Amino acid sequence: MIVIHPAAQQELIDAAAYYEEQLTGLGTEYLDVLEQTIDKIAVNPYSSYLSHPHLQIRRSIVPRFPYLVYYRVNTGLIDVFAIAHQSRRPDYWVDRPEVH
Repeated sequence: MIVIHPAAQQELIDAAAYYEEQLTGLGTEYLDVLEQTIDKIAVNPYSSYLSHPHLQIRRSIVPRFPYLVYYRVNTGLIDVFAIAHQSRRPDYWVDRPEVH
């Protein structure tokens, strides 16, 4: 089961809205690609790069869009903590309470 934490949920909504404002249909395309990325994580959660070993956080690249999905694999759960733009404020999400 995948749990997308509220802050990550808001990030995906904000990004989709931004892309939709830029070009009609692009927000939907972003959401489709993001869903495919999360589906791949669900199938093989340990295949992504361990970006924060001390926190056991992995990151997966969202194809065609400059975003990364940061998550942790727990027993029976995959916790998604952030859907972060690749070039903005690195690691801003690390201080979120649910990460620790």
